[in-house]
Amino acid sequence: MNFTQSMQKMWKSRDELSPRNFRTGFLSMFLVFPLTIIIGDLRFLDQALVTFGLDSNNFIMMIFGLGFLPMLFMKERHMLPLLRVSVLVQAVLLILQFFMEPGILRLIVFLGFHAANGLCTACCFYLFAFVLNNVERLFTLLIAQLYYGLNYLLWQFEPIADFFRIFGSAALMLALIVVVFSVRKLPQSDALDTGMLRMPATPPETKMTEAGLSDGKKVLSAWDSGIAAIIALNMIYYVITLMSMYIAYQEQTVSAALYGVGGLVSVALILIIMLIFNYSALHLWSLCLVCSVLGIGALHYASIFAVNTGSLLYGIGEGLGFMIIYYLLGGALKRSASFRLLRLCCLFACVNYVVISGVFDFLYDHLRAPNLALAFPAVLVLMLICFLFSPLLQDKLFRTDWTDGYHMADIPLYAEAFRQTEQLDKACDLGLTPREMEIFTMLLTEASPKQIAATLRVSYATVNFHSKNLYRKLDIQSRTELFAQYGGL
Repeated sequence: MNFTQSMQKMWKSRDELSPRNFRTGFLSMFLVFPLTIIIGDLRFLDQALVTFGLDSNNFIMMIFGLGFLPMLFMKERHMLPLLRVSVLVQAVLLILQFFMEPGILRLIVFLGFHAANGLCTACCFYLFAFVLNNVERLFTLLIAQLYYGLNYLLWQFEPIADFFRIFGSAALMLALIVVVFSVRKLPQSDALDTGMLRMPATPPETKMTEAGLSDGKKVLSAWDSGIAAIIALNMIYYVITLMSMYIAYQEQTVSAALYGVGGLVSVALILIIMLIFNYSALHLWSLCLVCSVLGIGALHYASIFAVNTGSLLYGIGEGLGFMIIYYLLGGALKRSASFRLLRLCCLFACVNYVVISGVFDFLYDHLRAPNLALAFPAVLVLMLICFLFSPLLQDKLFRTDWTDGYHMADIPLYAEAFRQTEQLDKACDLGLTPREMEIFTMLLTEASPKQIAATLRVSYATVNFHSKNLYRKLDIQSRTELFAQYGGL
């Protein structure tokens, strides 16, 4: 398949997401990740200090990144105890900050809090990747991004900002403690499936290995699971983010209010494109890159219209990038079923926050670069590199076995009919995908598209999408023709 065909396949791809796959029984584990992110950010925003020649923003990110390092030496069974310890340490250090006067001791406590927050975030990411399904991950990220967007809008009002810095962070810390300690046991069997809501029961004799896998479960490598490509994209995106932060905070060319609006718009785009129209996350990743480049390009000009437009596009790009990168990474980790690859991701997160942030801080402060004129072409080149990765991501990530819906082979009522469809597909060389074969089978049972969507736990739009592809491959135009050709089989 050449590059053009790969790109065409990418734009036709869809995710099979449905809000009905959200599991209320997993609410505690669902809330841990966004609460950790929000608390860390709240304690990040009210600081204004320069330490060892480093700006407070970058210094805090470096300390936060170091919190990921202990994950390199942990085992899967340590995740829940480590999560609880890190949350309690954060709570104690948060209380101490409220009562300590500014000085070196308060600085040490403050940095300890962010190191503990980094460790807590790494533990939460384990839940995010291996326990939650795709829809739950997406809603988790939507909550975090809603906070970021509202944050830039509400922080313009000092009374609101002061409230959230103290009472708000304390209340959220209490909520985090409650949800963490309400998790009694991690459902490891759910952490091993391929993202579906229901899987066949694991045999009692199957044992868990250190890597978080059941015997007989195929372990995918970093390359085969797509994690290597996503890590590369993440590092590229992080560089784009750091360049954008320089423009925003050093040259002060970004409207905070419109940047916040852009963050809220990114949430709306996710809901519309992925949940309503069911298009692939790669569509939104492409939109993220385009908005980032256009936003930085617009900020190059000094007019009010350019600044406002650039700020809005910049906010959209940042919001989409944050959600899509973590959505892809969480899904790829679950698909890999490898705890070792989670360690690899934590290592690269540490490299991002500690090494790359440190290098950029040195460049900004000592070389006074880059400026807007240099940032735009640099981001444009990085965007083109990301586009070149897109077909690879499509091939590695978006396959039929990475969905939240049911698969017909696991439904006893349709298992035999689906087996016959598979034989027909091989005999006649129809070239159907597994999902198209499932819909083919159910169409012949006279089930309506809505009934098919309800049975397979996918959206109505997904059923229509696969039905059209099915008709095209079979060279027919309607369900009547399908019955005429295959109804007697």
